Amino acid sequence: HIPPGSSIGRGDVLGMFPGLPTRGLTGAGVFCDGQIYNPPRLVLAILQTAVEAGAQIANYVEAAGFVRRGGRIVSLQARDALTSSDFEIRARVVLNATGPFAESLLDRTLGTPLTPKGTYSRDACLVLSRKLLGHGHALAIQGATRDPDAKFSRGERHLFVAPWRDYTLVGVWHVVWEKGPDSVIVTDEELNKFIAEVNVACPSLGISLDDVSHWNAGLVPFGQNVPGSKDLRYGHRSRLIDHAATDGIQNLITLIGVRFTTGRFEAKRGIDLVFRKLQRNPRPCQTAVTPVFGGEIEQFDTYTQRVVRELEDDLAETVIENLVTNYGTQFRQVVRYIAEDSSLRESIGLSCIIKAQIVHAVREEMAVTLGDVVFRRTDLATGDYPGREALRECADLVAAELGWSQPQIEREINDAIKKFRPK
Repeated sequence: HIPPGSSIGRGDVLGMFPGLPTRGLTGAGVFCDGQIYNPPRLVLAILQTAVEAGAQIANYVEAAGFVRRGGRIVSLQARDALTSSDFEIRARVVLNATGPFAESLLDRTLGTPLTPKGTYSRDACLVLSRKLLGHGHALAIQGATRDPDAKFSRGERHLFVAPWRDYTLVGVWHVVWEKGPDSVIVTDEELNKFIAEVNVACPSLGISLDDVSHWNAGLVPFGQNVPGSKDLRYGHRSRLIDHAATDGIQNLITLIGVRFTTGRFEAKRGIDLVFRKLQRNPRPCQTAVTPVFGGEIEQFDTYTQRVVRELEDDLAETVIENLVTNYGTQFRQVVRYIAEDSSLRESIGLSCIIKAQIVHAVREEMAVTLGDVVFRRTDLATGDYPGREALRECADLVAAELGWSQPQIEREINDAIKKFRPK
């Protein structure tokens, strides 16, 4: 439960953020919000929960097109992205939940563009390799654009400078993106503009381009905006389209969500429509009360302390805390590898990631590239560049599992390094 908001006086604000401009400062509003420690692992936990319920999932399988017979979709044309081999997946109903790729997939393979055409925002945030704030509070500052649909006249949108693990997140910047979703990028020129915007609002932060370890960006639906407009409208509603009603195509549904926080509710809407397509009454949705895979924890701090006492003779406390944070009650699935090979308790470089996590990512979590392991299965490279030697340690472990050659090991390392800004 998120606590209610409150307010604090001028002195308390300056005690937490001593470098804030003081002119006109009378105090601040305080509110609480949730923060995801590791977004890719949360997504993976949701997928693993689906598997527990009977779903079949596949990594690196691309939706290449739809197979249509008359007015019906009978299967999906799929492609193995690793081998480029094509195959079909037959289905009584297809739910197209490919996000910003959904429209081009429909248009390219069926000649069925969405009406109206969607407008997408490239939402970007920066990961800074140092902690700017010495406490658990984030700072909301005014940016340079407004939301014309805002219920209250509140001036410019807020940008947030937020502590995140041992790093700092800064964002979010919204830009209407008219290119394809495969071409999403944030240039150094844009990064400099973003940084200048924050430094104007709070000069004492002193952020520079050298602080940026990398950026994260994705496309989300925006509201309708006049081309070239500076003040942009947020997207407020997801799109759920029954193509039988809009295009005369049976067995096809498209769902384009707006944001992560409404994803569970939107998924329920989509699956309920699938049931109706199958001429069955939807079962009562249980996802609001079902813990995700590994999430059967009543009180996180108490549970973590209990696991630390259990494993403190075998692993460092920081390692144990990292395991519980990322795997929840499933941490033993990682620890069990140590019983088979004691060297797997060793940490990667100076991190609290142990070698057992790398092996587990390949054997149990569909990791097939070094990038999968260091960006999407562990914390190793999600905050800052861990160094080439740490990446090599991981690559050698993955190579032993997947039979990589030495040239492939080098390619994987170099590909991972390209994800970071050069210092």
